[in-house]
Amino acid sequence: MMSKIKKLGRICTTYLGVSARYLLRGFQKRCFFSYLLSYFKQHFLYLEKFTKHLEENIELEDNQSFKWNRLKETVQGLHALLPDNNRFYYSILIDATQCPRKYLKQTLRTALDITAPYKEILLAISKESDKEIKKLLNHFIPNELASLKVFNFEKNLSQSEVINALASFSQGNYLFILPVGDWMRPDLFYRYEQTLNFMGEKDFTVLFCDEYQIDHHCMPLPKTRTLKPQRPCFPYVFNDDLGHTLLIPKNLWEKIGGLLKESEGIHTFDLPLRLEAAGALFHKVPLPLYAIREENKIKQEIHYSNLPALRNILKSFENYSISKKLNWNWTPGYSKSSVRAIPQLLSIPEVHVIMLYKDHFRLTLSAVNHIMKQKNVRVKMTAIDNNSQDFSIAEKLRELGVEVIRVEEPFNYSRLNNRAVRETKIAKDIENILFLNNDVDLDADGLIEMCRWIEQPGIGLVGCRLNYPNGLLQHGGVIIESSGAAFMKSWHHEERLEKFHHLRKTNFLKISAAVTAACCMIKKKTFLEVNGFDEVWFPIAFSDTALAVKVRAKGLHCLYTPFAVGVHHESISRKKVNIEDYETLSWVHRRFVQKLWENEKIHFEDLEKTEY
Repeated sequence: MMSKIKKLGRICTTYLGVSARYLLRGFQKRCFFSYLLSYFKQHFLYLEKFTKHLEENIELEDNQSFKWNRLKETVQGLHALLPDNNRFYYSILIDATQCPRKYLKQTLRTALDITAPYKEILLAISKESDKEIKKLLNHFIPNELASLKVFNFEKNLSQSEVINALASFSQGNYLFILPVGDWMRPDLFYRYEQTLNFMGEKDFTVLFCDEYQIDHHCMPLPKTRTLKPQRPCFPYVFNDDLGHTLLIPKNLWEKIGGLLKESEGIHTFDLPLRLEAAGALFHKVPLPLYAIREENKIKQEIHYSNLPALRNILKSFENYSISKKLNWNWTPGYSKSSVRAIPQLLSIPEVHVIMLYKDHFRLTLSAVNHIMKQKNVRVKMTAIDNNSQDFSIAEKLRELGVEVIRVEEPFNYSRLNNRAVRETKIAKDIENILFLNNDVDLDADGLIEMCRWIEQPGIGLVGCRLNYPNGLLQHGGVIIESSGAAFMKSWHHEERLEKFHHLRKTNFLKISAAVTAACCMIKKKTFLEVNGFDEVWFPIAFSDTALAVKVRAKGLHCLYTPFAVGVHHESISRKKVNIEDYETLSWVHRRFVQKLWENEKIHFEDLEKTEY
């Protein structure tokens, strides 16, 4: 509690100090009212974002609200307008044999409120709890229970055995597993059915949605929405996010043999992998239609920590990677709900490191020395000296074996990097290129980790985890957002300024929309195919995001690894100059993608949008 109070105190102190300095500057320049007006405009801009997040939390609501009942009534009417097709027959499987029954009434309520005209709820109970369950069912009116089927099981059966038995009794064409304590919006199956009607391969389509966490009062917990990928990029799935909210065609379920007993308690990891191996096509309905109880989430993660469960998780991933002919080793990840893949390299990789600098002797030499200490890689380095006044830096770099190219022209980040790739004399035959800021110190194992991933199928760009010197996160993958009020796009890193032990979304391997060029790796062949960085549209700001867009337009992915770590010293204080305001427009982003569209087949539907 005290740490939270201290953090709040620091935030308030910083806020008041920066506000006072900004307004004082206006007073000193004798244009106080202009500064005051700008100050309030900035407030309204961020107030808009705050309101958006708050509104999202209110939209989730709890399932006892008036809004929930209105949603149910509305969707019942909408569902009746869909083509009357009993092909969309849903079976909800609930195992209450060993779960605490304090939340069962609420879970049953959310299942009964689902608006699908063709549905059944298969409830598994233990024989010992038969009387207690019947008493609980008296809280529902008889016509509500028409779709409910109750089955008695021995208490010593595993969850896998119970769910598989329920699935064998089901008459539906689609199965949905609902743990006791979790709940779903009344329109979940309506939204799923709408989506399925768009799909050609309905028998192989597995749908899922975003989820969030609720507390024991069923209230949404802030910052817990998962934001799952629109289309999961198998085999680059390294956590258990996909294991909830799955709507599974029964034919696929039977094809994989249902849940495996040896995967007891780790089905959220194992089930998506086996479904994909069997030919499932995963698609997301981009709404938070499902809530997982915080208690269930914690219980899951505690189970993942058990040595037998951990072995089973790793074994599941090992089997999957073997089926995909991937030479990957597996170890536990940083978080309990993630794993780490370690691709095996057949030889020691070579890397061409490109770094721009202008003065800053200490920072530049520190970055170079960290590169020279990289393990299990052979490095050749090119440094672009852009109008430095300190000529001793170039002398020192040459002593260390660094190729130095002096360029006396105005700073254009994209052009200078492109020149380094074209004009190098020492690394013309090296395929791996690392772009590195001169204010980044990369850990000794960072380069080999990035080399592992740039060699994997479908990967075009690899980024690493960057921390500020104080340990707070600077880069963990890039998100691009749009502000409707300002027509601007906001480029920021997920969970920026968080401590490592607070990370939820950036402490595991994942496919990202973009990665920062402060430290990123790309194949020379790929870089030349996309014509490198864009020197005119994005000379400085968003140069790396534009490169990522071009790489993705080729059908390749950007991968972020938290297991390659660097310290980024300066960018916490970097200021944009006015010349960079054009690049920040969401309008420019869309025009850039449309320009690409004329020459390339765009493989990702989201590239034209500003929000990823």
